[in-house]
Amino acid sequence: MTTEILGDFGDDVLFGTDGNDIIYGDPEGGTGGGDCAADNFKSNGHAISNIVLYVEVDGEVVKVKLDNFADNFAFDTDDLALDEFIADQFGDGAEIVAATVKAGANFSGMGPGEGALWIIDDSYDASSLPTGSADYTYQYDVLDNYEKSCDGDGEEPGNDTIDGGAGADTIFGGGGDDVLYGDTLHDFAPMPHAISNVVLYLQDDAGEVLKVKVDSFSDSETDVFDANDLDLQSFIDDNYDEMEMVAITIKAGNNKSGMGTGEGELFVIDDSVAIEDLQAAGGKKGQADASFDYVTDLEPLGTPDEGDLLIGGTDDDELYGGVGADTFVFADGDGHDTIGDFQVGEDMIDLGGVSGISDFSGVLAAASNDGDDAVIALDDGSITLAGVQIEGLSVSDFLFA
Repeated sequence: MTTEILGDFGDDVLFGTDGNDIIYGDPEGGTGGGDCAADNFKSNGHAISNIVLYVEVDGEVVKVKLDNFADNFAFDTDDLALDEFIADQFGDGAEIVAATVKAGANFSGMGPGEGALWIIDDSYDASSLPTGSADYTYQYDVLDNYEKSCDGDGEEPGNDTIDGGAGADTIFGGGGDDVLYGDTLHDFAPMPHAISNVVLYLQDDAGEVLKVKVDSFSDSETDVFDANDLDLQSFIDDNYDEMEMVAITIKAGNNKSGMGTGEGELFVIDDSVAIEDLQAAGGKKGQADASFDYVTDLEPLGTPDEGDLLIGGTDDDELYGGVGADTFVFADGDGHDTIGDFQVGEDMIDLGGVSGISDFSGVLAAASNDGDDAVIALDDGSITLAGVQIEGLSVSDFLFA
């Protein structure tokens, strides 16, 4: 099952589930004072092939298809004047209540077409929409006669931090200077000695902090040095519903033969929680402390075959794919972005929405090394690959329109 998570205006911190998520840093339709009003759809990682709009006209829903996008390379329906087109064709009272946006089909190298149904008016669902052929069909070029309304609603996009969690996630930063993590931002430092126990500090909606100890690591035949290898979030979800881990103490060395005395290190995840609150945390709350074997029975965080799709959007963003073969999508106007953990030969950079770079030779012409980092210059922005040199890149690291 795919979970959709939507942020609000302002600076959000959003966490995905352990499954496959679609996460938006800013809400649909939100615009700054000088921005164009959005049409409530999302950007696509591949170029759009066609759009089907479900339009309510005088209390009935008609099906309107916009076809033949093949030569236009549109990636974001928010760039299209769909509301204006519908108002002109069906009157000011006509309203788009749902849409299917298909992308990728008929585009060389893009793979099979993708399509997603977006419900805009919650009074409708898939079963209440018309099926069969479209009632009206138009070619893409008809949109050339319309311009987006750019009145704006005064809401400003925020600088968001988004953590996709485990699973294959699609993350849209939206406007603002965002930080996107495809997998987990809980990046605990590996211990020099094998872990003996961990103490989780969990906070409920009322702000109460509960202390939960995961013990008996010494009874296991497997030494664990890195807490990132434990699926602690699934353990929390299964046993402490609606509680959030705000800190963790990881102890290592104790009770391990030849390891010497135990070491412990406290990692505070939520900076708004005071150390005094952690020290005063109560013990177990109707749930016994867990053993190491219970936690290791769960799947580890972020299996390598679950790649994420990260779209930073406008302004200056930081993107971290985490484990798996991730795809970082860029388009004109995205600003100066940084990929913090690009894995050469595994991750990919999708430049299908970038003007002026259509092949790998174009990448090389636009790229230069800046110290330890490779920088790809764009017309109105840049992409920095931290810790990567140009010489290490190849055509297989990129997707083009």
